[in-house]
Amino acid sequence: MKVTLCENGALRKTLCVEKRHDDSFFRQYIHLYEGVLAHRIDFTNEVDWQSTNALLKAEFPLNLNNEVATYDLGVGSVQRGNNILTAYEVYAQYWADLTDANGSYGVSIMNDSKYGWDKPDNNTLRLTLLHTPKTKKNYAYQDRQDFGHHTFTYSLVGHVGALDVVQTRENAELLNQRIKAFVVGKHRGELGKSYSLAFSDNRNVLIKALKKAESSDEYVVRVYEAAGKQAQKASIVFADNLVAAVEADGTEKTIGKATFSGNRLEVSVNPNSIKTYKVRFASNKKVQTVAEPLPLVYDKKCFSWNEFKAAANFESGYSYAAELIPAEMNVHGVPFKLETREELNGMACKGNVLKLPADCTYNRLYILAAAASDKDVKGIFRVGKYVQEVIVPSYTGFIGQWGHTGHTEGYLKDAEVAYVGTHRHSGEGDQPYEFTYMFKFAIDLPERATEVVLPDNKDIVIFAATLTDVAATSVCPASELFRTANKCNRYQTESSTERVNILKRDMVMGYSSYVNEKEKPAFMVDGDENTKWCAIAEMPHYVDFDLGGERSINGWKLLNAAGENHSYVTSSCFLQGKSDKNGEWRTLDYVSGNGKNVLNRTLNKSESVRYLRLLVTQPMQSASGKDVRIYEMEVYE
Repeated sequence: MKVTLCENGALRKTLCVEKRHDDSFFRQYIHLYEGVLAHRIDFTNEVDWQSTNALLKAEFPLNLNNEVATYDLGVGSVQRGNNILTAYEVYAQYWADLTDANGSYGVSIMNDSKYGWDKPDNNTLRLTLLHTPKTKKNYAYQDRQDFGHHTFTYSLVGHVGALDVVQTRENAELLNQRIKAFVVGKHRGELGKSYSLAFSDNRNVLIKALKKAESSDEYVVRVYEAAGKQAQKASIVFADNLVAAVEADGTEKTIGKATFSGNRLEVSVNPNSIKTYKVRFASNKKVQTVAEPLPLVYDKKCFSWNEFKAAANFESGYSYAAELIPAEMNVHGVPFKLETREELNGMACKGNVLKLPADCTYNRLYILAAAASDKDVKGIFRVGKYVQEVIVPSYTGFIGQWGHTGHTEGYLKDAEVAYVGTHRHSGEGDQPYEFTYMFKFAIDLPERATEVVLPDNKDIVIFAATLTDVAATSVCPASELFRTANKCNRYQTESSTERVNILKRDMVMGYSSYVNEKEKPAFMVDGDENTKWCAIAEMPHYVDFDLGGERSINGWKLLNAAGENHSYVTSSCFLQGKSDKNGEWRTLDYVSGNGKNVLNRTLNKSESVRYLRLLVTQPMQSASGKDVRIYEMEVYE
């Protein structure tokens, strides 16, 4: 273990504690404050977790005695006793509190992202941090649950006397909703030394959310009663006068009238309850965007209608569902016009040039684009001497997906989502829950710009472009806006690093059959996505490989033939291996009911083999289909 004093300032002093356990590494910063945060001790943790069959908890043995602790429920709280056989792990949101039974003193433990707690005795609280269970046959991927890099904070706050639930909630909100600073150019300023968009004049009624309404020009304010003892009345005081106010439900549907006067909204809330209101401000000024659509020369069929699902091919035989796509779209104040009537509705980037209008006074070009690939792609936009690199995400995937080693990759994209489609089309029909996206990008235009040179990457497809004139004053965040668990806070993580395929053409040692000399199994491992292995003889189909020696296998990939027709996507197959040439094949991994053109797999554990077999048991989407078409196969160490 290593302990260092890494901060020694007037307002904060910090100890850094570093230690290892097995293959896991822990770095903890213990922050002690002066001033307004002097009541709080923060523990900020950075953990590289690689421990199997393990549960990590933070234990807080306190000089207190009480069989009962209080746990936060988000809205309301609950008291629970010590662990019992059927309740040895309980949930809580932002905080838990243990106050001595005589009510003289207590300690609240707050956190920013952990929700499991337990209480083994009268003076101890424990917070669950990470968990990697031991599994047997089912859910084997959970053997690496929580593997990877984690950042989280928990805090200790002591209090004299009984628990003040409202004060503890305020402390926890400050920990979880941290202030964000921005840098702007020098200006006179109009808001004075202090400014608040909204506040409550009753400390028992807290504002939980203030946001724009989903389908109107109103604003939504959501409040809740925090003390949990009796109904409360409060005035929500806004920065601007109100001209309208109504009560709403959680879906923002109007359910009743609301009382307001000037800049004050009068609310009444029952104990541990939530109320939602919609308000409209007197100076409800809409920002008028000066914009002009920039015509595009469309050359790609991206959208298909229900009656003609096979008519378009955005990527590998898949297409956007045309019935979902609007002809016009407004993305955070920027209008776009899409082509929804003609066959060609996307423009592939091939180094082509977009000519700007004569005497162009616009200073920014916005585009709607997506990558016609299962991977994110990079493109360079050029405007005169100005060069801008853009990472365009894949048109599909699962926004919000968590990374799970050996099972899924976390979805974190540094791009603004402009459109979400609930499904996509293939020649076989709808593919539900295969989401489709478009992303908005901004290209700055210097003065007297006349043209924009697009990237030379045909996988970047543009659907619409709009010229705008934006204010010159820039606003830049002074700290991170969105906290992630990624090192360096970059969305391109180590998982996106290119892996090396160990299969070579000369490793093919056997096969079931092939159609002709140009579609032999060796073409499946030649690194060329335009060649393939094709076989139409009786099943099962297989290809055997000799790796030349024992190799440790961790993952594999298939590129199927959806580009020809989605029905040709391999549905079921096995990856098998052995070390002895005369031994029995054993299954390393198998896939059943696959519908993806690009199949990426990670083995549940590393497998050491010399010989590999790809055994295809259902080569097509139809159970009666017998033809196998695979363009590329890759295997990784």
